[in-house]
Amino acid sequence: MTESLVQEKIALLNRYEESSEQFQSCYEKIIFDIVKTKDLFTVVRKESSVESIKDGTAPIFCGIGYNDTPSVWLFTEETIAKEYTNHYNLKKDEVGLYKKVAIEELTVFLFNAMFSGVSGLIVDEGKNTLTTNVYDLVNTSLLAMQR
Repeated sequence: MTESLVQEKIALLNRYEESSEQFQSCYEKIIFDIVKTKDLFTVVRKESSVESIKDGTAPIFCGIGYNDTPSVWLFTEETIAKEYTNHYNLKKDEVGLYKKVAIEELTVFLFNAMFSGVSGLIVDEGKNTLTTNVYDLVNTSLLAMQR
């Protein structure tokens, strides 16, 4: 599944009535596609060193998102992550505060973060954004890992 298809599906999802079967089916496909995406990117903490950002060991950032919900940001394309960090001036010595993250690392982080009150997941695909909960991604990812 290519990243642009995730963007297209989010755009399609926004056209459906939230309570409809079409919405639920499309939503489940998006979550599954995200779990299967090879290249995922997320925002990292501002305290991260440039070295940890570059080598991918910087800790994932949690912040206040939509409706004041503690959230994590996710992108399926590096260009969108870069644009996001540039737009909000999230940089350390001119290096964007984002990293590539494996679904396994993200799943473990989100699983633990749930118990600290983090419940929001913002999948930012540029002009198409999905704001949802971390539980669906964690559950889908854990099920996919069992297969």
